[in-house]
Formats: sequence, C-alpha cells, structure tokens
Amino acid sequence: MTEQMNKKHPLIALHKINKYYQMGENTLHVLKDIDLTIQEGEFVSIMGPSGSGKSTLINVLGFLDNDFAGEYFFQGKTVTHRTDRQISELRNRRVGFVFQDFNLIENMTVAENVALPLIYSGLSSHEARPRVQEVLDHMGIGHKLNAKPYELSGGQRQRVAIARALVNSPDFIIADEPTGALDTKTSRKIMDVIAKMNQEMGVTTVVVTHDPSLQRYATRHLMIVDGRLRESDVHEAEQVAEQVRQERLKREEDAQ
Repeated sequence: MTEQMNKKHPLIALHKINKYYQMGENTLHVLKDIDLTIQEGEFVSIMGPSGSGKSTLINVLGFLDNDFAGEYFFQGKTVTHRTDRQISELRNRRVGFVFQDFNLIENMTVAENVALPLIYSGLSSHEARPRVQEVLDHMGIGHKLNAKPYELSGGQRQRVAIARALVNSPDFIIADEPTGALDTKTSRKIMDVIAKMNQEMGVTTVVVTHDPSLQRYATRHLMIVDGRLRESDVHEAEQVAEQVRQERLKREEDAQ
C-alpha cells in the first residue's frame, strides 16, 4: 500500500517559483526559488511576517495568480502554460477558499451563498439544493438554510463559508486567517471543524494563521520569510505566531 502511495503524483508541486512586481522603476522580488510539495490529505500551516510573500504564495497555490516564473504541477500536470479559462476552471472546481471576513453576500440566504460554486459550475439552483443541504448538515447548521448572513453569529458565518468551500468537493482548501475575526472559544470550534474535514473527508488543507494556540492542528508547518520558504515545526510556529500577534497588537495600539 505504501509503495502504491509513493508512486502517486503529489497533489501540488512547485519548482523554483519566482514572483516579481514592478514598482515604478524598481523590481520587487517577492517569491524566491520556492520549492514545495504537498501530498493529498496533508494539513499544512503557512506562517510568515507581514510582507514576507505569504499572500502571494497563497494566490499562486490557489490559481489566483498565474504570472510567475517557474513550474507549478497540479496532480502531476503542469499549470504554468494553461489558458486563463483553464486556470479559471481549475480554481472553481479544484480549490475552495475560506477567508477571515467570511465573504458572504448579505442579501442572499445561507443556501444561496453555499450554492454559488455549483451555480458557477453549471448546475441549476434546484440541482444544487441536495448537495447544499448535505454540506450544511455536515457543518451542523442545516437548520439555517434560509437565514441571511446578518442573522448568524460569527462562528455560524464561518461555518457557512467552509460549507461553500466544500460544496464543489474540491481537491484542497485554502483557509486564510479563518479565525481572525472570531473569539478564542469560537476559533477553536472552527479549527475543530477544519481538522475534522481534513481527517474524515481527506480534504487537503492549507491554513494561514498567526494564532499560536491553533498551530497544533496542522501536521506540517512551513515558514516564509523575505520570499523564501522553509520547513518548520510546531514549536517554532507557536513562537513566531506569538511574535506576530504581539507586533499586530502593538500596531493597533499605536494607531489608536
């Protein structure tokens, strides 16, 4: 069994990824020779200080940015030379996104929000309904099908966002600070949901979080600093997360 797994292509393989931004007459080198392999079923945490290239890396991984140097292989096939339409199809069908601020449409019901990826894939609202009900039930909020986002708590809103990310049965999830807008107790509940999704449904999960108490949910830790990526461990991740958290609190105090 192990030999068969080792012969499979990794879900994601980045080889010597470099990303540049042109800032007037200056060229900003944001990602520097990124090599990264993510296997199916992994739970990966990515950390890094502000300006480290973390958001840019997430955009590349999630098919939001295809303008880079290097090679990106997804399920063993190159992404680098695909058309914009092909990239868009990959993004809509293969990856689910969970954001800090939920990104729900306030004047649509919970069911309508969750159904959006299926609608974009060509299903009718009627055809999408059973799958929407299924994932909402899995998130423990099936009874909120017809509620509007403003009628929900922060934790419930994030569960809706996770359901929307899962509804298309993506190959992987990118969760960018998924608990950043939540209190400590709710944050742990949401991370429990994400961990359960990874363990029971086998969804490959990439999480960006600077909460030191949440680092132990991941089975693998990556650190990006000045555009360079390296492997880390849970202890370093917790220490760096605490440093970043303290720096953020200080900036917020200085701004007041």
